[in-house]
Order: sequence, then structure tokens, then C-alpha cells
Amino acid sequence: MNKKMIMRTVLSAVIILLLIITGAYFYSLLSKKEKESDTNLYTLIPKDCIAILETDNAGHFFHNINNVNYERNINSLKISELLYGLKNNFETLSNNKIHGFSKQMSQIVVSFHQPNTSKDQILYCKLGSGDKDFIKGYIDRNTSILFPPKTFEYRNEKIHIYPLNATEFLACYYHQEFLVVSYQEKLIEKVIDTYLDKESILCDSVFASIVNRNKTRMEATIFIKGEQIELGNNEDKYPKTTSISHWGEFDIKLNPDAIYLSGTSFDTDSCNSFDNALKTVEPVPNISGKELPESTYFLCQLATSNMEKMFKQITQKEYPPLRCYTPQEKADSCMLHYLKEYAENTMSIIMFTTSQDENTQRIIANIPVKDRESAESYLKNLIPTFTGRKIESSFSYSNGKTYQSMTLPRLTFTGHFVRGIIKNRLSEDYVCCFYNDRLLIAPNDTCIQDYIHLVDNGKVKEGDVIFEECMAGLAPESACLLMTDMSKTITEPQLYGHLMPNFFFKNKDFFRNFLMTTQFTTANGTVFPSITLTYKGEL
Repeated sequence: MNKKMIMRTVLSAVIILLLIITGAYFYSLLSKKEKESDTNLYTLIPKDCIAILETDNAGHFFHNINNVNYERNINSLKISELLYGLKNNFETLSNNKIHGFSKQMSQIVVSFHQPNTSKDQILYCKLGSGDKDFIKGYIDRNTSILFPPKTFEYRNEKIHIYPLNATEFLACYYHQEFLVVSYQEKLIEKVIDTYLDKESILCDSVFASIVNRNKTRMEATIFIKGEQIELGNNEDKYPKTTSISHWGEFDIKLNPDAIYLSGTSFDTDSCNSFDNALKTVEPVPNISGKELPESTYFLCQLATSNMEKMFKQITQKEYPPLRCYTPQEKADSCMLHYLKEYAENTMSIIMFTTSQDENTQRIIANIPVKDRESAESYLKNLIPTFTGRKIESSFSYSNGKTYQSMTLPRLTFTGHFVRGIIKNRLSEDYVCCFYNDRLLIAPNDTCIQDYIHLVDNGKVKEGDVIFEECMAGLAPESACLLMTDMSKTITEPQLYGHLMPNFFFKNKDFFRNFLMTTQFTTANGTVFPSITLTYKGEL
């Protein structure tokens, strides 16, 4: 090779090397700029939101929703019309964009706000290269030509209003790096206030600690503010709300026949919540199917090693002192101190029906005792001290055994579960009975007799395929375990509204097709709630 050729080759190599270095330099500047402009969507979310849904892979999430056996039922969920619209159009949107959505736009966040109708949400997404113009063009092409779009200014920021018809519109806030959409213009204004004033949900130190953790996200995560959960009852004499936790984080997983929510609760120590009460109890083994009639449709098993905390959280009343002034306080005090002494650290509330009368509910409290003989003897001596009268007894028979039922004053703790469900013959009196190593408490003799008859004759949940599958997916011990056939409870808020959040009753057309299993476990001072919704088929 001659010298001229060598020089030409070297020069070409130098030029190529310079181009590579220059390209790498500008690429690094571009990457740095993108990182610096990578907006944290949580800095846009108003701090008065009550829940947040996030997905880092919107396409995969919506694809899974469209391929479950209960997909038809999802449309009955009154959660978010924004989400429904996006779910129904996401594939079309993605296919219309030549190279699909950018990685940035795959992250979608939805915040929920009071009064929590299906239009009280805000949808946020990041925008990558070309996303803004594409989305804006798509909205322009698909809104009503009869009602032209308008633009308003709020705090020098533009809000674009796209009428969908004579009464509905979409309000959009475009930024070079993100898009915000809502059916409510006032919610878009809240986002602008939040963005400009830097007063977002991240100002909540508990929530900020959750989202800033190094944690692998599932296909979707929902954060729920649990300080004031609205209950489903409508009667003035009952509390309208309950406090579960300050924040709960749930990873969502969908399969064809079930919905799984695996969660972690986050509370401040001073928060008077159900989860904080659960932190103080010792977990107990899950109840056996042998103790549940085959027709059981509601179960609530509680660990009660800290009876004071559990009493306060369940009844929303102070634990009664030893020195009481009313007959109700005296009965509560005597029985709760009795249970602390003689009962094991667990109690189960069981609701069931019988084959002879499937429309009439039965309910009992099932309480294991440490020493049956001592517990029964002491209770027989205790009851007259707070009733002021002799024990009133009745007897029943099952499989050659005799069982004595004793009259017991109405108790606040068990009464919380019973109220409205059972109408007593004697509204102020309950009955109790010792069965094997259990103390049973019920509103009437019939509940106890039917329970003993079913369990004695082996008509129980043990061996039931669906029940065993639900139990197999649980941890072996619980601080609280709740199982319910939603088709039995969700249609009657007047009976069960004090036991479940109103969200379920508002969406009864969806949830009545499911069995719900909720388990609270604890470890190292943290509560881990998990919820499984098992699809039974459309009713």
C-alpha cells in the first residue's frame, strides 16, 4: 500500500472516530437532558386525593383486563370513566402511532378524588418524543364537531376543553413532558395549583416514604388512603366511617378467574387505626373448615390477645373499665375480663343458613376456651353477678349429647356483628353454650342448635373445593381473616353495611359474582393485608 493510500485510510479513520465521539457526546447531553426533564408524576397529584392507581406497563395491564373471564362484569364497576375510555381505546391508539407509544407514555397514573363518582378522577401520563402532537391530534379528530374545543388560561397555564356532547367534556393540560386529563375542569385547576405551588401528595411524609422505596412494581399498584373509609350503612346511630390505615399499598395481579391484591399498610404510631390495633396482637392459626357449616357465607376471625385494642377498633367505643355505671357497661366489662382469663386468643364470627330455611340468617360467635370445665363453672357463677337474676337455661340434644344454653345480656362486641342481621325474640338477651372446647354466643337458641347440628353431622366446609383453594393461598396464621360470599352480603347494605366499605355496595353488580378472602398478617411491626376475589361466574 503506497503512502498516499495509507494517509487517506488514517484520515478516514480519524474522521469516523471524531463522528463517533461527537455523536456520543451529543447523545450523552440528550440523555442527561431527558433525565433532568423526567417528571415525577406524583409531583402533580393534589394532596387531597383518596386513592392512586399506577401502572408502568399500560398496554400489558389493559391486555390482561381484556382477557379475564369476568371482563364483561368490569364495565359495571363505577370506578373511573377515564380508565374505561383508555382501556377501550388503548390498543387503537397504540396501533395508530407508527412506532407505538414511547416508554414514557406506558406509565399511567390515575388519582381519585371526592365525592368519588366515576368522573372524579385525574389521569396523568408522561410524554415522549412525538406523543404530545399525536395525542392532541387524536383527541381533535375524535371529539364532537358540533361543539368546537376551547382554551382557557388559569394562572398563565392553558387548559384545553374538548366537548364530547352537549353535557360532557374532557379538560386537558398539556406540557412538553406530561399530559393531564379529567372530566372536571376544577380538578385540572387543582393540578396546576399543585404543580406551581409544589404542594403535592409527596408532602405527605408517609406516602412519600412508600413511593420512594426501592421496590419492584407489579403490572399495577393501587394506593388507598384508609383514614376515613366510608361504610355501607345508612342509619344515623351507627358510625359512618372507619379508620383502617393511613395508607395501604396493594400490588394488583389478574388471572382469568381471580383478582389478587397483595398489600402493605403504612401508619404513624399515633394513628388510631384498625391496622395499628392488629400490630399489638399475636397471630393465631386459621380456623379449620371442620368448624364452619357448609353453608357459611361470612366469616370474621380475629386474634384477640389485646382485647382492649380490638374492642375499641371494632365497636369504636372505649374499653369498659372494671367500675361501670350502666348494666351494658357492667355486662361488657365482666365478659371481656372473663374472656381474657379463660378464652384462647381468638374469636370467630360465623354467619350461615340451613337447608330448611336458606333465607334466614344464622350467626354465632365461636370462642375457643383454655379449660372447658373451669371456664363453664366460672361463667355460671359470673352471670348472676351482672344480671341480678338466676341463670335462665334451656337444653338441646344432638347425636346423643345434651347441651345447656344460658341467657346472657347483649354484649357490645358481638352485638356489632349481629345488629340488623338477627331480630331477637328478647332484644336485650343473647344465649351462650359450651360445645366441645368452644364457647358459643348467639342471639337465640336456634342459631346455636342449628350450628351444633350441622357441625356434629359433618355438614362442614372441610373438603369443599373452593374453600380449600381459598385457604391454600393463605398464610397459616392471621391477625384477622375475613371470608364472604359477596352474593349473600353485597345486595343487602341495610344488614351488612356496617361490616364492609361502601365501595363494595356501590359496585354490587360486579362484586356479587365473587368470593372475597381478606387476610391480615403481621411481621416486624408491619401489617400486610391481602385480598383475593375468586370469580364464581356471572349471576
